Amino acid sequence: MPPLIAFGCPTPAPESNLPGTGGAAAFQPSSNMTELETELARLILDELDIAELRLEDISAATPLYGEGFGLDSIDILEIALLVSRKYGVELRSDNPDNKTIFTSLGSLAAYLAQHRTR
Repeated sequence: MPPLIAFGCPTPAPESNLPGTGGAAAFQPSSNMTELETELARLILDELDIAELRLEDISAATPLYGEGFGLDSIDILEIALLVSRKYGVELRSDNPDNKTIFTSLGSLAAYLAQHRTR
């Protein structure tokens, strides 16, 4: 069996310059996000202790790498393990769609919505 995750960093979208300060707990999500996207955003902000972004500044288009959440490959590994346990989705390093899946909050949520078992 191949290792669980090994990802390259996709190029963030040009609209990804998201300012923000503070944590996620007291803020409301962008009104255009689905319930799953909001849940994932909170999970990422809380588990990785990202204080630079507010939940209200995040949208489905927010990149996971670069100027969006600012995650690196180790952070993505941690998120992959968390969502694997929480949603019952097996994320494998040999999946050719990994760069697409982990491009943005919305792309990860869409993948989970299609493949989750919990």
